Amino acid sequence: PKDYPQELKDKFYPDGKVRELSDDQRRPQLGFIAQEVKQVNDEMGLENNVVSVDEDGFHRMDYEKIVVPLVKAVQEQQSQIKTLQKKYDQMALENQELLRLVSAQQTEKNDDHEGQLIHSDDTDTETEAGTDPVITSMR
Repeated sequence: PKDYPQELKDKFYPDGKVRELSDDQRRPQLGFIAQEVKQVNDEMGLENNVVSVDEDGFHRMDYEKIVVPLVKAVQEQQSQIKTLQKKYDQMALENQELLRLVSAQQTEKNDDHEGQLIHSDDTDTETEAGTDPVITSMR
């Protein structure tokens, strides 16, 4: 089930285009196109009898035969989701620890340089006579 291709899309199709039906049966239905399912099954070499062809050549989906594989596929996905959630949770914890370490290092660096003034022109800290240096920030 997990390797089943994504090409199959559910589609709306009118019952009336498949066979002659009464007016109350001509409402849109949601389902798979049996010919597409058969083609994919043939390409994958699957013989699961999900599609049957009657004596008139009409293809029909036997939906009850795909319930078990679909349930199995959902179970496999749930298992993958749980595994990915555990990995995500672990990475989130590691990320928080790294942020804490970086913050601690930054705080330590700031404490080491506390009170040092940064001039707008670090190459020339001399000031013109009578003027104060321009302070842009503190480290």
